[in-house]
Amino acid sequence: MQREPGPFPRFWWDETPGFCGALLRSALAPAGRAYAAIQRSRAAAFAAGRSRVFRPPVPCVSVGNLTVGGSGKTPCVRFVAERLLAAGRSPLVLSRGYGTKVAGFDLDEEGASLVTAVPGITVDQTPGRREGGGDWSEAFAGPSSVVVLDDGFQKLVAARDLDVLLIDASRPFGNGRCLPAGPMREPAEAAARAHLIVLTRCDLAGPQRTAALQERVRRLAPGVPQLRSRHAPSRLVRSGLPASSLRGRKVALLSAIAHPAAFAATVRGLGAEIVRHDARRDHAPLGPSVLRKALREAHAAGAGLLLCTGKDLPKLPAAADDGPVPFDALDVLLEFMDDPTPLVRALRELPLGRGGR
Repeated sequence: MQREPGPFPRFWWDETPGFCGALLRSALAPAGRAYAAIQRSRAAAFAAGRSRVFRPPVPCVSVGNLTVGGSGKTPCVRFVAERLLAAGRSPLVLSRGYGTKVAGFDLDEEGASLVTAVPGITVDQTPGRREGGGDWSEAFAGPSSVVVLDDGFQKLVAARDLDVLLIDASRPFGNGRCLPAGPMREPAEAAARAHLIVLTRCDLAGPQRTAALQERVRRLAPGVPQLRSRHAPSRLVRSGLPASSLRGRKVALLSAIAHPAAFAATVRGLGAEIVRHDARRDHAPLGPSVLRKALREAHAAGAGLLLCTGKDLPKLPAAADDGPVPFDALDVLLEFMDDPTPLVRALRELPLGRGGR
């Protein structure tokens, strides 16, 4: 089977990166320490009121992480948006829109997958609005609206009523160093800013590693509630079959996400045999030629199905039923292993926007 590469340097994540990785990591260490110092200074300036904070006219929920890519933000944003809708609120998800624009949506694949999965929400990728610029007044339907900042933990310029921090239990902090020496966007002690911490992919980490991580997070963020979660596969999107239908099948994978190994582990956990994985860089375009090639190679490898992620599906052609093997996407939901009441209650208790009653 083809190796499942990630989009970032391996020495960021490997505890034993080898001679070349260790050499490069050491060479970049001074830059990493400088970056960490800048991030600490920046956070201190906002905390002390020396940097101006923009307050949106409606409540703001941030979902973010401490590392570059792949902590499972999209399933968590989906969970938050669904709970807000259930509470009678109108979620407006603001995201950067790094990926490939999807025809008919004017959004990248993450935004398109969210509005498809959660009817009733709005996803806005207008440049500048999430940084406190732009015309916010156009973005809100009324006092019941709630802004959800997708990947907003470092966007301190925008005041938030609820700050949800995600930490991937299967690879929480990598080598622990800040960019470019490691994957950290800011030092780990920044976790103390969070109002609530969600540990994702705890099933992949296992009970012992998860328990050790929980203790470490308690030291980093004393008193901040923690919730364990897993990414639970629910169904095959195109066929509507349950995810359990993959058991015993030979499948090939196609993905363009930040943590392809986690996608592969989820599929293996369903009892499928992966015979090939075409793992491309995060947000990479996946057009008709890519799909045709992937279908041919899946067939040649003996797969009976080509499977992509739910997030990647909007980038792929709708008509893919004439290939040598069937093509489908795996829908994955955030499933809590602890009682999610602290998060659900915090969402229900968000205030109304300005002018609300």
